[in-house]
Amino acid sequence: MFRALRTPKDPEAITQAALALRDYAGGGTSPTDFEVGFTQRLQDLGVSTAAAQRLVDNFDSIRPSVRERFLGPQALPGATPPESIAPRDPATVTTSRTALPGFVFRSRLLFGEHFYRPPTDTFSEQFGDDSFIPANLYRIVYQGMHCVDETHIDFGTSDTTYIITSATHIMPNGNNEVRTERHPNTADKRYRGVDSGNTFQGPVASCWQQTVANTVEGMSVTTAVFENDKGDPDYYRDEVDAAVKVALAAAALYWPGLSPIFKLLAQGELLTDIFNWFLQTGDDLIGDQTVVLALDDLEDYGRSNRRTSYNRGGIAFNLPYHFVSSVNDNDYFAAFTVTREPNFPYPPPVVE
Repeated sequence: MFRALRTPKDPEAITQAALALRDYAGGGTSPTDFEVGFTQRLQDLGVSTAAAQRLVDNFDSIRPSVRERFLGPQALPGATPPESIAPRDPATVTTSRTALPGFVFRSRLLFGEHFYRPPTDTFSEQFGDDSFIPANLYRIVYQGMHCVDETHIDFGTSDTTYIITSATHIMPNGNNEVRTERHPNTADKRYRGVDSGNTFQGPVASCWQQTVANTVEGMSVTTAVFENDKGDPDYYRDEVDAAVKVALAAAALYWPGLSPIFKLLAQGELLTDIFNWFLQTGDDLIGDQTVVLALDDLEDYGRSNRRTSYNRGGIAFNLPYHFVSSVNDNDYFAAFTVTREPNFPYPPPVVE
């Protein structure tokens, strides 16, 4: 299919990722500090050399003249990697390509650190509830999708779509864990007959879960919606998984001093362009979005009743959700709920 290439927000990150992936796929023989650092992070994340080679092949399938026009001479064959790179200014990490549905983390970014509250050890003080039971584990559950505007003209051919979610968190030892799932979780692997206004419930499936002890600050979940033309959705799931890990490796290399949750923000900022330049084009990527949630946001969602209907900005559908992820200017929505273990809901409001 036709690849709708876009000028990336950070062209240097794309060309350097291509150089590092090429070296990693070839066995990691480059002596430069940059490539050694990048390939070590890819290895730590469990990216196979075969997956790296697939991403390189996808990148190399773009004409060199096109790569040069969008990315500069470092995108041409024969380009050499830098010996090293200087850490980037943390102020360059923005939220322009990530969604922050949780109130506390969004407020923390807007108004400062004093909005941050640890999710598991101060609720008894805040709510005067001595019986508060801290969470041991949080889980994010995919509930289904809604199509606002199909890719084809209405009353013409329907869409055939699938969704890939990739959830990431950083552990106390600094390692990253990524879990990538394909939806729907059915033998057919696709939603068929998708028209504007259609809602598809489930199949309900967990897409991330982790103990509080093994999650530093929070997590992110990337939602990528594909139009299925001829490819195998599971093939693209593997490519998305590798691309998410490339973005993580780049974020850790470029911004080594960031706290874990801000590295997830940096990953989300890089990921849309990495998808655009490194994924294969057999199926069309309709759009993607990365949502970042702090542990305190997970706690709020896990203790709150899930909503049963969405109605904002003229868009309405019935799916259970705590938060949604929307792609391609709200053409598609995916709905997610959060649970905690043990269950400990907020007390109902007192009405006098």
